[in-house]
Amino acid sequence: MNQKQIGLGILITSIAIMLIYRAWRPDVEYRIAETTTDHTNSTPKTATKVVVVPVTDNVLERINLNAKIENPDAKAADAGEILAKLFESDTEEAGKFLQSIGTGRMRYKTIVNMLDNSSVSSLEVIRIALENSGYFEDLSTFKAWILRAKQKVGISTLVNITNSTNDTDLKNVTGQAIGELKIDIDPSTLLLESDSTSYQNSVLKGYTREKHNLTPRDVKILVERYPGSARSIMDGAFTTIVREKGPEVAKTYLNQGASDDVNKYGYELLAWNWSLSNSLEASKWVAELSPGIFKDNAIKGMIQVLMNSDRASALEWSGTILDSSIKTEVDNLLVPNLKK
Repeated sequence: MNQKQIGLGILITSIAIMLIYRAWRPDVEYRIAETTTDHTNSTPKTATKVVVVPVTDNVLERINLNAKIENPDAKAADAGEILAKLFESDTEEAGKFLQSIGTGRMRYKTIVNMLDNSSVSSLEVIRIALENSGYFEDLSTFKAWILRAKQKVGISTLVNITNSTNDTDLKNVTGQAIGELKIDIDPSTLLLESDSTSYQNSVLKGYTREKHNLTPRDVKILVERYPGSARSIMDGAFTTIVREKGPEVAKTYLNQGASDDVNKYGYELLAWNWSLSNSLEASKWVAELSPGIFKDNAIKGMIQVLMNSDRASALEWSGTILDSSIKTEVDNLLVPNLKK
């Protein structure tokens, strides 16, 4: 074998090793587009080249490198990882870096990536930072993530967040997540010591939404035990029943309350959920109902779906409502929507 063949063999081996290494560590580097201008000619020429920047375990160095990443998705993914590490070790630096993140979709994706990469033990510190960040959207992102990642977060952390936050809506979100996780025990044990009606509503909504084997009698017992939360109980129940068993089965869950003022919610929520999947069939059912409070509430439920997809039909249906208070409520929903 001559020297030329040996050199070629070494080159091929080096390339193979490099490819194997990159396959093993796909995130070992960032490729950053760097624009340079050549002023040596009479007419300056601008060219873009790719600069390979290695990943470093030094978080502060990574912050500097992050500023050079131009791809928004890559930048958000990296910034999220950085924030997750910082909130576990240096909350002051984490706060500073969080404030440097832009607004809109970039900030949203960064926070989601941060939460996905964070340990459960640091969630309370993160919650405080997002609650005090000055951006309303930050806490909204946290709330949506809590519901999606409730299995990872766990009951004890959800309870801690519930008891420590002053944000009522976040308490309701954690309450719903607790209800969704603890569907195999008596829901009264989930309500803790809270005397908040909205928290109780959220827990029971989450409970009935995830308890897939609820019978009409189960709904009746829950509504009798928690009459003030009747709408939330039916909201969770009808969401699942219509989706999993169909509207015809869902009809057997109507009229489980002790009065028309309770039972009206069932008609509203059946029409609402049915309209999400088949508004034509739902409208036929609503049209056949006898005039009165049940029909008016069913129309209200259907309109809440139609106003986002068929405004003309929503407006037409609103004109058939007989009850003045329901008519006013629906009109208040429709007016801002119809101006869009």
